[in-house]
Parts: sequence; C-alpha cells; structure tokens
Amino acid sequence: MFEKGFLYRGGCWLFCLFCCVRAMAQPAATQELALPLAFQQDCPPNPSDSVYAPYSGNSFVIGQIFITGNRKTKAYIIERELTFKEGDSVYLPELVKQFEFARTQLYNTRLFNQVIVSLKSFHGFVVDIQIDVKERWYIFPVPYLKPIDRNLSAWADKGYSVDRVNYGLKLSWNNLTGRNDKLRAWLITGYTQQMQLAYELPYIDKALKQGIGFNLSYATQKELNTNTIGNEQVFLNADSIDYAGKYLSYAFNSSVSWYYRPGILSRHMVRL
Repeated sequence: MFEKGFLYRGGCWLFCLFCCVRAMAQPAATQELALPLAFQQDCPPNPSDSVYAPYSGNSFVIGQIFITGNRKTKAYIIERELTFKEGDSVYLPELVKQFEFARTQLYNTRLFNQVIVSLKSFHGFVVDIQIDVKERWYIFPVPYLKPIDRNLSAWADKGYSVDRVNYGLKLSWNNLTGRNDKLRAWLITGYTQQMQLAYELPYIDKALKQGIGFNLSYATQKELNTNTIGNEQVFLNADSIDYAGKYLSYAFNSSVSWYYRPGILSRHMVRL
C-alpha cells in the first residue's frame, strides 16, 4: 500500500515537472523563430499582406545573391544591372520594388528570354536572393543574295545576269565571350565587294564602367551612276575605261569607340 502511494505521488511530481520544463522552454522557442513561416517560402512576399506588416518597417541585410541559368553569361554582367548588392541594408517593400527594376534591366540587355528575381530564404533579418535566367540564342548567320540593280525591272533589262549579283554571309554573334560583347562580320562578294568587322566590349575595367569598340570596313564599286536620261540611269563601268582596273573606287573606313557607364541608367560614348 505504501509502495503504490509512493509511486502515484512520484508520478504526479514527474508529470508536473515535465509540464513546467516545457512551459519554460516554449517562450525561448518562440523567440528563436523571429519570422513567420511564410518568410521561409521561396516566393517574393506581398508587402500589403498582414503577415508582413510587423516586418515592413524593419531593415534587412542582403546575404547572398544566387544566380542560375547563366550557362554562358558571366555572373558579374548580371550583377552590374542590379541596384542592390550583398551586404546592403534595405527595407522589405523597397527591396521588392527593386526586384521589378532589376528584371527590366536584365531584359534590356537582350541576353535573356526569361528573368525571375525572388526572395530565396531568410535567416533572421538576413535575406538571400535568387535570380533565375533563361539565355537566348546568340549566333545569327544570315545568307546574303541581292542583285546590284535598284529593282527587279532594272535587273531584267540586264537579262537577269548572274554576274550582277552580290552574295555572301552576314554574321551577328552576341555575348561572344559571356561579357555581353558583340561581334559583327560581313563578307560579301560578286559584282562588288563588301567586308566589315565590328566588335564591342562594354566593360574592360574591374569597376565595369568603361568599354571599347572598333569597326573596320572595306568596299569596292565596279560602276558609278553618273547621270539619268529619260528616267533611266546611266552608269560608268570600269570595263569601259582603259587602265581603270577591275573596280572604279575603293573605300576603307575605320573607327574606334569608347564607352562610359557611370551608373545604371547613364551611358556615354565617344567615337573617332
């Protein structure tokens, strides 16, 4: 009888002690979970939601910026278009507005078909950001075939001669090295010749503010329009002039460009 009473009272004391320990531990657990569960989601919050109202006036620190989908584009080219960076202190509603601005800026680079900027996770008042991009196709070779006459009727008057046709290839290669650089190359031959090589590199310094570019072109002409009689053009052809050579004119042009971008929206260019 004594043993049963002892066990009963002992069980009651253990149960009371367990309840007290659990009650004491509960406030500590609540304090550790400083943010509501909705903050743990990957989707960007809506600042108008009541669950975020207590935190809209608090300052958050940007932890890490994760970038995915950029198979060729360098990460710093993407970060150059952002108005925020790791370590910045921002308010949550303002950060969400900057997400939309960053998305627009990244689309304006013409490097991506799809851009998603969102909150990845929270660690207290430190927020990680996720940027997902889908790159577009960058290489565009275009065959070139065109009569040198002004229209098909003029070409018909020449008997649709194949000798009066220019043919070749025009190549546009964007994001050549993953630094948003552009290469343009033309190689056209036939009745006349046209060659062009142009390259633009937007950033050459560590601060990503200065860039360079150049353009080289070479062209020849075998005949020149010297007069119009009876609504018909009169041409001077190299074949009709002794010692004129194969072409009547040769043209070579070159230029060098310097680009300066001190901010997100300001750009300057000097071309010589």
